[in-house]
Amino acid sequence: MTSSIEVVVYSARGLPKVKETSPDTFCMVQIANEKYCTDKVKRSCCPVWSSITYFKDVAKYAKKKKDIKITCFATKKAFLGKVRVSLEKLKENPYFDDWIPLKDRKDHLCPQIVGELHVKVTYLIPGQPTPRPSLKCKEIKKTTEDILAERSELIGGCERIKKPIEEVPEKDILPAASLSLEDADISAIETETERIREASLQCTRRCLKSLSESENTGADTLVKMESQGSNIILSN
Repeated sequence: MTSSIEVVVYSARGLPKVKETSPDTFCMVQIANEKYCTDKVKRSCCPVWSSITYFKDVAKYAKKKKDIKITCFATKKAFLGKVRVSLEKLKENPYFDDWIPLKDRKDHLCPQIVGELHVKVTYLIPGQPTPRPSLKCKEIKKTTEDILAERSELIGGCERIKKPIEEVPEKDILPAASLSLEDADISAIETETERIREASLQCTRRCLKSLSESENTGADTLVKMESQGSNIILSN
């Protein structure tokens, strides 16, 4: 049995209008002379195809250094742009799932070509398990940075409070240990992500509690000052 490739063209976004009208769009998936087309979606700048295509015996294409080309067309084959997925890189990392910016016919980014394609490509090898998506380091880092940014914004919004807000140690919201993400189990990553979200929620509750206590303290102080002022006036 030979290896094969599964190509899923999910959708597009940000496609331009054609003659001031949303285009009827479709995609052509191609390796060398082997071509397949998705269904046509009418009048949409953000079409959804969810089209699956299989290419068998891809070893012959890899030897010739052929890539997967996905071209987006509008009504009557008006060229909207294309994307390319390298077979060589796919052999090193057999799973790809991402949004790709559309380029011109020479594989260049240019202002006239706009929009993106959401594509998933899987390199299937007989006798081996189907490749699974892995959470990248930058995605874990981005999640952590987002939580820290939300925490900073929340504390910054409480600057008018005279009572200092209790600082939350960063160890409460950062992962306790770095994960080896290449071999990490997806369920373990989901558990760690949920722990980070719970820590962020606790941080929010502490800040809101501090805000409430500070406002109550301020109100009591104001009543006391008014009372003392009245006593001074009466004594005079």
